[in-house]
Amino acid sequence: MALNLDHTLSLYGELAVRIALNLQPGQRLLIFGPLANGGASLEAAPLVRRVTESAYKAGAQFVETLWGDEALQLARFKYAPRDSFDQFSSWFPTALTDHVHAGHAVLSIYANDPDLLKNQPAELVGSVQKAVSRAGTRCSSRPTASTKRRRSAGCRTPLPTSASAPG
Repeated sequence: MALNLDHTLSLYGELAVRIALNLQPGQRLLIFGPLANGGASLEAAPLVRRVTESAYKAGAQFVETLWGDEALQLARFKYAPRDSFDQFSSWFPTALTDHVHAGHAVLSIYANDPDLLKNQPAELVGSVQKAVSRAGTRCSSRPTASTKRRRSAGCRTPLPTSASAPG
C-alpha cells in the first residue's frame, strides 16, 4: 500500500508542477498551506518532497516551503493574549506579493485538520480569519509589467491519502 501511495504522490507532484502550475525553467516555486495555519502542514511533507523533485526536474531555479505546525496554532489559542488574535504576519503578504510580481510560482497544499479549532472560542477563530483575510487582500494585487512579461502561476491542492490511492 505504501508503494502505491508513494507512486500516487509522485504522479500528483508531476501534475501539480507540469499541468496546474505549468512551471517554466528558471522560475522559483514557493509552497505553503492555509495562511491561518501558518504554512504547509507537516503531514504534507511526502507530497511536498515529490512536488519539489518535480519542480527541480522541470527546471525550477529554487524551491522553498513555508511550514506550519497545527500544535503551534493550538498553543496560540491556549496561551496567547486574547487581544492578539487580530494580528497576522507582517512580512508574509509582502514576500508573497514580491514573489508573484517577479513571475514566480506558488503552490498551496491543503492538508490541515478541518476540525482543529472546533473547540476554540468562536470569537477568537473569527478574529484570526479576519486577520488572514486582511492579509490575503494585501497579497492579491493587480498585474504589473513584470507579471505580464512572465507568467506567474499559482495553484491549490489537497493532500492525497492512502484512501484516495488507486487499489
